[in-house]
Amino acid sequence: MRNVKLMFLCSFLLIGGCTPYGITGSPEEDAPKSQETTAEKKAMETPDHFSVTLQAFENQIAQYAFFKEFEPIQNGLKQNDGPVQFEYKSKDLKNEDSLQNIYLTIDVDGEEFSTASEQTVKSLEMICDGLNQEVDLVTVIKRIKANETSLYENEQLSIELMNFKNDVQIIISPKV
Repeated sequence: MRNVKLMFLCSFLLIGGCTPYGITGSPEEDAPKSQETTAEKKAMETPDHFSVTLQAFENQIAQYAFFKEFEPIQNGLKQNDGPVQFEYKSKDLKNEDSLQNIYLTIDVDGEEFSTASEQTVKSLEMICDGLNQEVDLVTVIKRIKANETSLYENEQLSIELMNFKNDVQIIISPKV
């Protein structure tokens, strides 16, 4: 009888102590579903994109002498004998479609980034020219070496560092 009273007292204290912290209801009840706003739905249906089409981008970057060091891969281009690879297209993207995100990967450890910084500058210059964007590449490279997340931003795009440990990963995202 004493154990039953003690167990009743402990359960009463547990329930009374947890209720103010949001633990209410029975375990059989589902949590309320969150409702998507119309702005969120529209953002998912029409993601941001660059003003340049896939065909125009590829035509522009093909004019660079540095372009000859790359070979096509399924989603973009990979440097033949170098550490640079960038992906900018998907299976569903047609030549007349606008580009969305561009993913640049430099296959060197962040500590050894200085060895690939010249190739990175050439790649970023080629990409930004293909997007018809002026970017301060000196600042971008300094921020990569400092392992800063936000590398560059203007009204049309943002450049962010996503990884610095095993390899250097950069994403170029549109803002329109």
